[in-house]
Amino acid sequence: SPGALGGFQSEEYLKINPQGKVPALKCQDTGICIAESDTVCRYLMSTYAHLGPSFQPNNPLSNEIARFHDMYLTTIQGC
Repeated sequence: SPGALGGFQSEEYLKINPQGKVPALKCQDTGICIAESDTVCRYLMSTYAHLGPSFQPNNPLSNEIARFHDMYLTTIQGC
């Protein structure tokens, strides 16, 4: 957790998310850090798809709706 690393602005946490914000995911198996919620979700769904039902169906309409939702959020959320 950020608290265990000394807070959001600590040097250790800023290595994981340079913006000093949440979300942030540091992958233990690869060491990569992901600091964007959509990317974190897509990484988790892809990496652990074998553990449960798929949230990424191979359905063009479903995928189009998901991408439209992503673009809608992008335009209303500032950095």
